Amino acid sequence: MVFSKSFGYAVRSLIFLSSQQGGSRSYIQAEEISGELGIPRHFLSKVLQSLAKQGILNSSKGPSGGFTLNEKSLHTSLISLIPTTKALPNLHTCNLKAKPCDASKPCPMHKQSNTIRKEILRVLSETDISKLITEFNAGQSEPFSEFGKKNIVINSHPLTAVITP
Repeated sequence: MVFSKSFGYAVRSLIFLSSQQGGSRSYIQAEEISGELGIPRHFLSKVLQSLAKQGILNSSKGPSGGFTLNEKSLHTSLISLIPTTKALPNLHTCNLKAKPCDASKPCPMHKQSNTIRKEILRVLSETDISKLITEFNAGQSEPFSEFGKKNIVINSHPLTAVITP
């Protein structure tokens, strides 16, 4: 797909953190998240810090610190992750000329590209992290690490039945 690595890392990390909620620890360190998800730690740390600055995650420094979800995390739309993760190439750049084109000066692919662009933005606007977790729990998506063998629980209530590996 057209999304950046940092976008994928952000979404995977949010889903992973939701799977860890309700345990004995409230904060999960970037090193543990990167190990579980197979993501380079230094790169992931930058992504997580950006999410924390945006208020999507809470962070805490120190030996028992790390990252945790907050009330905003689960209701974060995917489109709101774009500025933080530079998820998409410039959607207003012409696919053929590498410069802006619009309805007044369209390129031959403008109409088709515009339809795709609008659909991508619609899906990103209408999809939030909790929707992805619901689909994950319902078995509508594949786990991307060993943690995927667990059901993800939000507010101490499973969203759906437990996924069997």
